[in-house]
Amino acid sequence: MELQLQYRRGVPERVMTQGNVRPIVDPSILRIYKVHQLIDVVRSVPQGIDRVLSYQLRVTVPEFADLFDGTEQLVSVTIVPWYVRQVFGRAPAGGP
Repeated sequence: MELQLQYRRGVPERVMTQGNVRPIVDPSILRIYKVHQLIDVVRSVPQGIDRVLSYQLRVTVPEFADLFDGTEQLVSVTIVPWYVRQVFGRAPAGGP
């Protein structure tokens, strides 16, 4: 796969998210994912944003031929120039 993209940069927005994950095999274990990132949405059809000047997508992987047949449409492009993820874990109750 090859993507060539030209776009006008915007002012990136700082986004912070947190996800708490518990495994189904032992719900007493908790893992917390904290993500801090800057994002620049340069195209979003639902939001009416389009700062893409030009793009070309080339797919030469035979397994993807049915998915990329030339009728696909570019719906969204988000640039992530900065990304930091922290992972915190708690041992199960009564564990070490």
